[in-house]
Amino acid sequence: MNPHRRVSMVLWLGCLLSILACVADGGGTGPDDTDDNDDQPTSGRVVGRVRDAQTSAFLSGAIVSIGNVRDTTGIVGDYWLEPVPAGSQTITSTADRYHAYVGQVTVVAGDGVQHDIELMPRIDTAIVTATEDAFVIENSSTNFGSNESLFITQAHTTFTLERKTFVGGFNLSAIPPGVTIESAKLFLQGARVSGTGGVDITVQRALDPWFEATLNWTNMPARIFQSGAGTTTIETLALFFWYSWDVTVYIRRWVDGTAPNYGLALIALNNNGAVQMSSTEWIGGSFSPYLEVVYR
Repeated sequence: MNPHRRVSMVLWLGCLLSILACVADGGGTGPDDTDDNDDQPTSGRVVGRVRDAQTSAFLSGAIVSIGNVRDTTGIVGDYWLEPVPAGSQTITSTADRYHAYVGQVTVVAGDGVQHDIELMPRIDTAIVTATEDAFVIENSSTNFGSNESLFITQAHTTFTLERKTFVGGFNLSAIPPGVTIESAKLFLQGARVSGTGGVDITVQRALDPWFEATLNWTNMPARIFQSGAGTTTIETLALFFWYSWDVTVYIRRWVDGTAPNYGLALIALNNNGAVQMSSTEWIGGSFSPYLEVVYR
């Protein structure tokens, strides 16, 4: 074969192989012209836990959101938000009986960031007015449920027979189930009307039902005093003021259902004098006994 023809054939075969190689590589004849940025992540994830800001207890059922991405926390307060656009984002969280949370978090593309949240409990107050009250006189079967005043005293020189006062008919249905009772106080307006010293009055929980229209000494309910209940000393003579007793220990049991709501009894602990209080009948109920219950 002519040597020149052999060289031409070799060159022709080399060009053909080069063309085939280019076709197999995508048809380009230059460097790779694909956009490397097409495969770069543009979002990340945010994870964390939600707790009670006061007790540090995990909160389940809280809603955590960033834009349209949301999750509901599990039993250990955990949440997972993905995909979340990279960059600075506003994160929110809400839960029943808690103030809403709003914060900022920086999301890293292709990565995760932890953002724990503390929710502050929302404190609410319920004012619950007594609808029934009456006092009883030692050994008397007379009912004083329609009287405008309530009397509390041990037997002494002015009031020779003991008097106890019962207040009840407290409708606690406005307090949501499952709340935590922070505090509860019983308020009555009254004054010392006899004697020479302060009258110590404590409050007990009634153990049986009673009714304003039929209550008397012979059928009054049994009572119990629980540690933590308050005692108040009433000293001012003849001038009426609002006095309060700590009844948190009793109201907690009423609300959580571990004790029936049969009302409260006010009992004098000494014989320094007699105390007169305004009943629900006093001036159309303007100065009725009431409860102030703080809960979250």
